Amino acid sequence: MLGMIYAEAERMERLVNNLLDMTRLESGGLRLKKEWQPLQEVIGSALHHLDRRLAGRQVKTDVPPGLPLVLIDGSGIEQVLANLIDNAVEYTP
Repeated sequence: MLGMIYAEAERMERLVNNLLDMTRLESGGLRLKKEWQPLQEVIGSALHHLDRRLAGRQVKTDVPPGLPLVLIDGSGIEQVLANLIDNAVEYTP
């Protein structure tokens, strides 16, 4: 039960942080930091941050080899991916 409380507290923290980031972005207080990055590293980082949440679930990614670098805000895209994966964990068996 303690593990479930901890996991839900982490999820709540992510939701609050997302809301704060959206508010900052809309008000102009948060600037995107676009850099050329390998997409597979951003995906791996998002999955790594959800290790505990994904315990016991298999995640399959299909990123083509030799994919060129992409000009993105890596932490922003990582957060988007983490949110999508978190929602999938929450609402699917």
